[in-house]
Amino acid sequence: MARIEGRFEKELEVRTPLRLEVETGSGDIEVQRGEDGRLKVSAEFEVRAGSREEAEELARRIEDDPPIVVEGDLVRVGELGKYGLSPQPLGRSAVFDFSISAPPETGVQVSSGSGDQHVSGLKGPVTAKAGSGDIQIEDIEADIDAGAGSGDVSVARVRSSVTVGVGRGDVDLSETSGPVSAKVGSGDVAVKDLGGNIQVSIGRGDIALESPVPDGAEWVLQAGSGDASLVLPRESRFKLNAVSISGEIETDFGLDPSERNGMKKLEEQVGADPTAVVSIKIAHGDIKLEAR
Repeated sequence: MARIEGRFEKELEVRTPLRLEVETGSGDIEVQRGEDGRLKVSAEFEVRAGSREEAEELARRIEDDPPIVVEGDLVRVGELGKYGLSPQPLGRSAVFDFSISAPPETGVQVSSGSGDQHVSGLKGPVTAKAGSGDIQIEDIEADIDAGAGSGDVSVARVRSSVTVGVGRGDVDLSETSGPVSAKVGSGDVAVKDLGGNIQVSIGRGDIALESPVPDGAEWVLQAGSGDASLVLPRESRFKLNAVSISGEIETDFGLDPSERNGMKKLEEQVGADPTAVVSIKIAHGDIKLEAR
């Protein structure tokens, strides 16, 4: 197969609020905050075809007429049907690395078979899906839904709900205001500075959480195999329900777990008149609550 590289840049005047959809079979996607009413799309790409002449012709077509479709307040980037190309790097195909600046009032949906994604500084909501690759999302006002078959996911400074699902990889969450849900098959989850409820479920991996416990919050942390470590303010107030089927439970809050048939269990109240609930269940691993 012949391979030809190319690039394009295109700037559009768009309606706001904008809905933006970006897809690539193999390649990176970056979407960041830009000017109000303006969408700027730049890309580096590689075309694969049966001959060099065919690949060069396809590259010229893409440069002259980039894969951008505008339908009212919806803009789709990355559709290759009009070129007769596959988005997967097999046979007659094209793969893209996209760099996009969008108006602040933009909701984004990005998807890639293989490649990294980075979305920042937009109103949202944001949906990001990758078969294989890392996802980084930050400074978003609306809901986040991120998922990767294999790769790490990082989310920071989000004012609404966050939902993350990863088959194999680590999850890092920080400065979230809304409810958080993270499900991981194999990998670690690190959480810092929560503003609401959280549910974490891991097949194999560790949970590390450092945050104040908001009044009325419900934290549910579960792992099949791995340790759970929580660092909490010493003045925290919460109801604790911790279970380690095969492991130890340690706390800095003056609490002693009970033991039956090797299983450790701790059901106690921390602080006066708590309204928050912290539930931790680990099948094989230790639980530690550190006070700071």
